Amino acid sequence: MAGNYRQLQLGTLGTSAVCPTCGPGSYRTVECSTGTIRFVSKTAGWNGSISSILQYTYVANDVVWIKNGASVPNVCAEVTGSVSDPAGPYKIDEAANSGNGPFAGPCSLPTSCVNQ
Repeated sequence: MAGNYRQLQLGTLGTSAVCPTCGPGSYRTVECSTGTIRFVSKTAGWNGSISSILQYTYVANDVVWIKNGASVPNVCAEVTGSVSDPAGPYKIDEAANSGNGPFAGPCSLPTSCVNQ
């Protein structure tokens, strides 16, 4: 659900308008193996097979495991930024890195989840 805002122009406060970017937005990620772009939630995630609230905040170049269901395999992906686009079905699985937060990125680093 979008919020509302009022813009101040030349000292006059405008009328209330719908703000399409007032929601939490999402993280834009790129799958390391395929290059597929996925928009994942900034708040909802996975802790293994259990739906959870994310414990970490992520930034560009963080490499994470993502998946689109409780019992499906994880996919390695690199966070490329925080965007206003709505999240899709994929979420970050924080248990996949032993609960230690993101891997150092980019995907090409030997320490990223591509090589785990």
